[in-house]
Amino acid sequence: MKYVRIRRDAGDMLAGALMEEAGGYGQIIRREGTSWGSATFTGMRHKIEMDFIGAAAMRAGKTLAAGLNEREFELRDHIVADIGIVRQVEKNGALMLEIEALTVEDV
Repeated sequence: MKYVRIRRDAGDMLAGALMEEAGGYGQIIRREGTSWGSATFTGMRHKIEMDFIGAAAMRAGKTLAAGLNEREFELRDHIVADIGIVRQVEKNGALMLEIEALTVEDV
């Protein structure tokens, strides 16, 4: 049997890191990525929407949101250059976070 190694992109790695930071609570319900570049860097802009349903999950989501832009994420061959919450909605026992981030290739 031949095994194929699947390469995860920066969006996959960032989504996994966010889930890990949230302690496995919540779920990613939408994720978008677009290529980004400057004169010296290449990378991606990411939009990630996460839902946290229930009291324990909401606490985990609020903890994730608190100081998110100060956290450092370990992504293979990429650096999270900027990350933040652009929208946070709490309603009917659920919390929704919309996160935007910029990752750049670590060369």
